Amino acid sequence: GNGGGAAFFFAECPDGGVVSNTTIEDCKAGHGGGIVVRDESVVTFTGATIRRCEATAATGGHGGGVFVLGYSSFTMTDARIEDCSATADGGGLYSFRSDLVLEGADAADPLSSFAFVNCSAQGRGGGLWAFASQDTDRNRVSRVRFSDCTSRDEGGGFYFEECSILFS
Repeated sequence: GNGGGAAFFFAECPDGGVVSNTTIEDCKAGHGGGIVVRDESVVTFTGATIRRCEATAATGGHGGGVFVLGYSSFTMTDARIEDCSATADGGGLYSFRSDLVLEGADAADPLSSFAFVNCSAQGRGGGLWAFASQDTDRNRVSRVRFSDCTSRDEGGGFYFEECSILFS
């Protein structure tokens, strides 16, 4: 359909949800091939694997693995986003005007607990694309590995625009 090939969190899920130790694979949708989180929803994923998911919208599919927008809050720890793609931006993950926290244990380890691996975008941000995340207390990318990610335009691994994200 139009979004969330496997999961869709929509319209003010303020208490959010916690999804643990989940594998999402081989899913397709116009946007958010694997997951959509939108419109002030709060969601946390721990220990997730998102594999071979695609955002396929012909006019520009965003977020092959995950699509986050609309002042939502998305936290992901110890996850692998592998072989995901988008026909526009954010092959692995796309975040628009939302809070974004991505955390792993050791980015230097080839088997890092959080990694974007072989993700691609026909636009920008092969692994990760983020726009208008303005508060470093609520927006951070820590100990995350980017490996073999590509984009046709800018940011093979990641692309940030109008952002204040703590990246370590």
